[in-house]
Amino acid sequence: MLHLIFEGNQELNNRTFPLPKGVRTHLKNTLDNYSGDKTVDGYKRLNNVLDMNTISYQEMKRIKNFFDNYKGTPKSAEFILNGGEPMMTWVNNTLNTATKAVKDFKQAKKDAGMSNAFIKPHEKQRQIRKDKPTQAKIQSKDVAKKIGDNNAIRFEHKERRVIYISENVYRQLTTENKHYTVNLDIEPAKQGRTAGKISPKEFENKLREIWDKYQDKYSGKFSISHFVYRYCRPYKNIPELSELHKDLKKVNFDFENCDSIDNEVKVTNGISYVMAYAGGDWECPVLFFMYWDGSKFRGYVPIYGNAVNRKNNSAFAQGDEDREFLKTQNIPEDEIEKAIGNIDYDKNACLKDFKSRVKLK
Repeated sequence: MLHLIFEGNQELNNRTFPLPKGVRTHLKNTLDNYSGDKTVDGYKRLNNVLDMNTISYQEMKRIKNFFDNYKGTPKSAEFILNGGEPMMTWVNNTLNTATKAVKDFKQAKKDAGMSNAFIKPHEKQRQIRKDKPTQAKIQSKDVAKKIGDNNAIRFEHKERRVIYISENVYRQLTTENKHYTVNLDIEPAKQGRTAGKISPKEFENKLREIWDKYQDKYSGKFSISHFVYRYCRPYKNIPELSELHKDLKKVNFDFENCDSIDNEVKVTNGISYVMAYAGGDWECPVLFFMYWDGSKFRGYVPIYGNAVNRKNNSAFAQGDEDREFLKTQNIPEDEIEKAIGNIDYDKNACLKDFKSRVKLK
């Protein structure tokens, strides 16, 4: 049997989420233009949200629960006062991204050898410690005999076969979740950079050298994904990666969530590279490349086919500037609000841009 269980994320209980400028502006306009009954709960809640600098995880879940169970029309006062489609899109995307980040972090811990990473505290097998049983059952039949046999108390473990899937996966299985690609109305970048000849194995060995030099008790086991997550963040002070970090700062996006896409070094046109992505909880992830220029690691963020607002050189963060840019991307007016949180990078287009920009020496 398949059980679809949506588990709460204890790791998110203390998290707060900054309200994007575009969403805040929309809520403020909603409040200013509302002329109905100002004693209703929706009006009070809207005021409360606007008074917050950040929104708690619990409040985000409340808002999400409202939209998930709402059966009325988008034009009703109740729907509008809860933030309408902009708020619904932002909350869904932010919670999905945050949940995925928790899952990815647990997967990283599991890959590093921490086998209990995905198990809840009350479900972990603790019977290894005989002085700390998980569950004890008192035997009620033939007590005298069982006391003599030292079996009056028996420890039991019941196995439960459950398949866990995330809410995001559940949505993909049950609904059509449309995603949008932008920046295909321009040409790939022209050549201007060169890469050194290096095999994937040599490339990986250079990464391992950096890993070994800077690893600490939190590093875990080396992998391309772990390296990207720990060392590609521009605020890391690693001299060997200074040019890489400088390159990645040429486009504005956060590194709260980052990972390798393929977890391996690949080759195109003789150039070894790592393809990765990064973005904050409030952003659509941006794709970037890491390559070797012959003497040091470099980074490259393509624009062609990437999830970048090229007008402000930033990741999509659901602001008004993003909405204006999407209007230039052949996206229907009535789909802008749905599209703004569902911009995907096109891997093939981004790779085409990389191959056009970077040539082998």
